[in-house]
Amino acid sequence: MLLSVRRVRQERVFKVLVYDLGMEDRTRRELERRFAFAEFRTFDFATCPPFPGDPKRCLSSYAWKPVIVAQLMQTAKMPVVWADSATVVVQPLDPVLEFIRTTGLYTPRAGCGVLKLRTHPDTFRLLKASEAVRAERQVAGAFFGFDPDSTLARSITREWAECCAREACLAPPGSDTDNHRFDQAILSVLVLTKAEPSSLTHDEVDQSSIRPIPYLYTRRKVKEWVPLTADPLLRLYYSVRRWLWLGLFRLLWRSSRLRRLLSTGDLRQMLAPQPVRWVGDFASIQKPVRRSKRPSRPM
Repeated sequence: MLLSVRRVRQERVFKVLVYDLGMEDRTRRELERRFAFAEFRTFDFATCPPFPGDPKRCLSSYAWKPVIVAQLMQTAKMPVVWADSATVVVQPLDPVLEFIRTTGLYTPRAGCGVLKLRTHPDTFRLLKASEAVRAERQVAGAFFGFDPDSTLARSITREWAECCAREACLAPPGSDTDNHRFDQAILSVLVLTKAEPSSLTHDEVDQSSIRPIPYLYTRRKVKEWVPLTADPLLRLYYSVRRWLWLGLFRLLWRSSRLRRLLSTGDLRQMLAPQPVRWVGDFASIQKPVRRSKRPSRPM
């Protein structure tokens, strides 16, 4: 990510902040040496409700992200753009900044799954989400932006942090990654509930999208043992993989049945094995008369 920021010269546009959630000392020293333009900050897990002092639960529930964003919204003098560390910037983000300054927020969509399949019912109930919002697609949690000067943006980020500070809202009993998206689910509900449709972008990140935004790639995760010198090979690998994936997905998208299913539900729901359900009154079925297999005698 930091290499991509430097390649596109975005360190001249943004003040780059890197939040350390548990890097090894040698890794951090190496990154600070190679990317002097970035300011490294260590996240204090004692400020992570609803699990203060419990880094493992704070990390697994993503409770740290709204805490960081809410703090930045109180002190920033320019738009706050969040990007997960698996994000690779490939073009200048000027259109994103312009959209944030115009509408107050930039929240592209992510994936083909609808919120009702990715959000726990208790979270819906606490946020008083309407049926229309529950049927919407979720917004991206890996890349988004807010303007501190926007009343709408401040309201959304404040309520996001407040909801994520309650375990019943962020991680209700029975929630896991199969039925809940924790901070992303809450952010999606708040954005789709509070923002006017004219303030929402039609952009999509490259997660199950046939028309992803060209500015960046997401989910470019690399094992920690891979050296930074392998960056050219990694860029080639991910470029080829993305090209193949988009080509396959666009080919499948031409099927009207698949397009209809993806617009109304999760692809995993379609592929998951369905239970067999019998319909009918078995008591009314008469047993057929068994015929003898012996041939009839000639007359």
